[in-house]
Amino acid sequence: MTIFFLLVLTYKKIKQLDIQSIAISIVSVTAVSTYFSVNSSGGPRYSFAPSIMIMLLVVSAVNDKTIPKFLSYIALILVTLSISVSLTHYRGNMMGGVAYDATWPKWKEEVKVWGIDHNYPIKIWPPPWTLSLSGK
Repeated sequence: MTIFFLLVLTYKKIKQLDIQSIAISIVSVTAVSTYFSVNSSGGPRYSFAPSIMIMLLVVSAVNDKTIPKFLSYIALILVTLSISVSLTHYRGNMMGGVAYDATWPKWKEEVKVWGIDHNYPIKIWPPPWTLSLSGK
């Protein structure tokens, strides 16, 4: 739905350099962040920047006098819905195994062990990654 709305919103303006720049930026940031994510799997943290860029494009339509008034209202509704859904689902998405797993190493415990033995490689997320720090 949002993609369709963005296409309708930008149809008459696609020849404007700022709209082209935003569109290219959204596609580029999405591709690069997903490709360089852990296991190229994407996830909430990697889609955050592209999502904000899309929402800024939609927000820019709220007060745009060159588009029909009903599209401005739809933009406002989409922004409100997006923020509402994000607020209500944030904790569940983060804690539901997508970005966090209770079995992963606990940072405080790892640092405590490292404090005793500076040669200990600190276990970090996601497993099996580790971090080696010099004790000096």
